[in-house]
Amino acid sequence: MSFIYHTIVGFAILVASPLIFLRVIFSSDFRFDFFERISGYKVIKPLNSCIWVHAASVGEVRLAKTIILALKKSKATRPIVLSTFTSSGFDQAKKEGIENVFRMPPDFLLWINPLLKNLCPAILVLVEAEMWPGIIFECSRRKIPVLIANGRITEKSAHRYQLFPFIFKWIAEKISFFSMRTEKDADRVLDFGVSPEKVRVDGNIKFDFFVPGEEDSSLEEQESNWVVFGSTRPGDEGPVMETITKLFQEHPDCKFVIAPRHLQRLSEVKELMADYDIEFKLHSEISNSGNSRLVLLD
Repeated sequence: MSFIYHTIVGFAILVASPLIFLRVIFSSDFRFDFFERISGYKVIKPLNSCIWVHAASVGEVRLAKTIILALKKSKATRPIVLSTFTSSGFDQAKKEGIENVFRMPPDFLLWINPLLKNLCPAILVLVEAEMWPGIIFECSRRKIPVLIANGRITEKSAHRYQLFPFIFKWIAEKISFFSMRTEKDADRVLDFGVSPEKVRVDGNIKFDFFVPGEEDSSLEEQESNWVVFGSTRPGDEGPVMETITKLFQEHPDCKFVIAPRHLQRLSEVKELMADYDIEFKLHSEISNSGNSRLVLLD
C-alpha cells in the first residue's frame, strides 16, 4: 500500500512540476513558500529523540502550544519541535514563542526520509485530524509511535473515509493511540475497526488553556454580548462592516470581533475597516478585549 501511495504522489508531483517551475520563476510569494516547505526543516539542528508535534494551521497551532506547555510543565527532558502546514500557522507559532518550528514538506519519500533523519523523533503527535499517510507509514516502519491528540472526525470526513475504508484502516493501523475529543469522534474511529484499547476520549484541549488578561476583566466586561464574524474570506468584510455599522447604533451593548480566515490578509482587512467611521483595535494590541467594541483578531 505504501508503494502505491508514493507512486501516485510521485506521479502527481511529476505531472505538476512544469506548473510548479513556472510559478517558482514568476511568483515571489510562491517561490518563498515553496522553498520554505521543501527545505525549512533544515534550519532545525539535528535532534536526538525529540517530541515532534504537527499542527496544520493557526487554530491547531494554538492547541499544539497547550500540548507543548503541558509537556514542559511535566518536566519532559526531550527537545520539542513543531511543524505546521500553512504559512499562517508557521507565523502564529513564531508569535507564540515556539522555538523549534518548521513548515511540513510534501508527504513524499524524497522529503520524508531526510526529515526523519534530521529530527530523529521519539514520538510524533498529530493535532486533530492531520492524516499524513507517507509520514505515518515511515514512522511506523522505524518504530516511532504516532499519536492523534484532540482527535476529531467530522460527519463529512467519516462519509469520505467510508468511500475507501481500506485506506483509512491501513493508516489507522499505523497509529499507536487516538486521543479523541468526544464520544462521537471516538465511535467513528472504532467503526473503522480500530482496537478500543487504542482509543480514549479526553475532551477538547481548546478549553485547557489560559487566556492572558482574563482575570482582570470586570464583571460588566465578562457579561458583554459578543458577535463574532469568523473565518472571513475576500469579499466578506464589506458586508460584515455594513452589518456592524447598523448594529453598532441599534445595540450599544454589543461588541464585535472579525476573524479573517487567512492572516496574510490582515493589511487588506485593516485598510477596508479604516474606511468605516468605527474605531477598532487589533487583538494583540490590547490587554483586555473590553477596551474596544470592535476587535480585529490577529
